[in-house]
Amino acid sequence: MRRRVQLDQSLLVRTFIAIFLFALFIGGTVVWAIGGGDKSPAYPTVLNVAVIVGLAIADFILVPVIYYRCPTCKRKLPRASAPKSEVHYYCAACNIEWDLGLRPGRY
Repeated sequence: MRRRVQLDQSLLVRTFIAIFLFALFIGGTVVWAIGGGDKSPAYPTVLNVAVIVGLAIADFILVPVIYYRCPTCKRKLPRASAPKSEVHYYCAACNIEWDLGLRPGRY
């Protein structure tokens, strides 16, 4: 039986959600920081929280790429493509090659 190739767009959706939330958080932080004129004593704390939130968002985006699971059967999958090519994972149980939509090129 021939293997199917399916596009998994969940990573793309996660990325857009994470970027939107991070931009909203940073925008709110900047507005809060410049709103009072003088720097607040809590400013360094807010910047530290912004860095931690940024790292959490990076983790939210990168972990599914590094440790990918089949959306159908939830098994951990080995990468089916070469490291510098399109990102594909193959599930032998479902006979599906999952394409994450990541392409090499200008990013």
